[in-house]
Amino acid sequence: MINHMWTAGEGLLSIALLSSATDPGRFAERLRMSLSEATCYRGAIAYWTVGPQYVSDVFPELLGRENSFLCIDFALPTSVAMLAGLAKASGQSLTDPHLFLHLRSFKGQPEVTNAGRDMPQHLLHPKMFLIDRRDETAELWVGSHNWTKRAIGGLNFEATIVIHLLRQSPLYAEALAELEYMRSCCDAFDLEQAGYYLWLQGLVPEHLFFECEGKQVQALSDQRLLLFGGNAEDFTDSDGVHVNRPVYLVVGDSQSGKIHPYKATIRTVSLQQTDIAKLAHGQADITSARWLYRTDCSLPVLKQHDPEHVAELTQAAYCVDLQVGEPMKEYLHILSITKKDRWRPDPMSKLKTRLQDQNLFESYEKTPERNSFAEQAKDLNKDVKILQPAPFQAVAERYTPTLHELRQKIHPKLFFRRQTAESLE
Repeated sequence: MINHMWTAGEGLLSIALLSSATDPGRFAERLRMSLSEATCYRGAIAYWTVGPQYVSDVFPELLGRENSFLCIDFALPTSVAMLAGLAKASGQSLTDPHLFLHLRSFKGQPEVTNAGRDMPQHLLHPKMFLIDRRDETAELWVGSHNWTKRAIGGLNFEATIVIHLLRQSPLYAEALAELEYMRSCCDAFDLEQAGYYLWLQGLVPEHLFFECEGKQVQALSDQRLLLFGGNAEDFTDSDGVHVNRPVYLVVGDSQSGKIHPYKATIRTVSLQQTDIAKLAHGQADITSARWLYRTDCSLPVLKQHDPEHVAELTQAAYCVDLQVGEPMKEYLHILSITKKDRWRPDPMSKLKTRLQDQNLFESYEKTPERNSFAEQAKDLNKDVKILQPAPFQAVAERYTPTLHELRQKIHPKLFFRRQTAESLE
């Protein structure tokens, strides 16, 4: 793509500098005013962390209009939750997308040694957008402001140039072409894959799964499960098992074989004999609670609270008290691919092939310096590999175990299995 120098006589009406150094609120004030007069918005922003209406109440509706679009890089600190809110508020759909994510990374050493060690491995970095105005003119915004509270709110030192121009100007056409090219390198934001985007960011945590079986387990909501164990060494692997920690409870019906998933919360985790005795004797109004006692790594079996077992339970080395919550209508996705396999080479990447374009620098005056830079840009391809994420279908497995499969598993210490997962609800 060829870039030109434009003069004031070619459709440029005015230029304004918005700097937060001396006027922290000027950017937000001018942006809010411009958006209120806008008929279309096209932009590419590196980081996005604000809610749909943070800058202007009209922005979600504006983004949902015909020809409007916004491209954001997926890398942190971009907030998937904030983008999901924007997608919903703007009426995002995969058949008519207006919000796009740049899902590319790279592998290699394009910088001098150690210079890029702490730089994000992402490649969409502009802060540029076009606003079509009601008076048939437009504004081109180019600068350093990401759409974050620190930037828009004035905490950071930022600077952006706003060029008021005619839509018939060459600069408008070039800016629009640049933005549309960037959009062609992005993927439409899919609300159903928000968990997948978080996983790519490394933000999907490991969840605790408690798997067991028992009779009459189709209505466990609001009940308590008491877990006892005789080996205190189980607690050497108890990291993350703490009070108020949410867990997923997966119970197989011993008679029908049907699997019943629930949400649950850890109420008590204790090695103290007083706590163990209190639970074992059925105090605190939990006489209807189910209980189990860990003896090996097989699938635990739930039993009804029975005074005959009190003596056995009081000898336990530890106890865990689970509060069962609502049943889950849907299962979960288990994201089981290794971290190093999350990214794969993208041989058809536009990001890379554009550097191999033999005509990329031909429009410039031939000088030794220019020729040297052109060769360096082409040499960059030899050292850097553009990566694309493994597709969602390849990394996500629907968690739908059978009772037979649960019985075949080795169940870890404290019963809890750690798995990276996202809820489908």
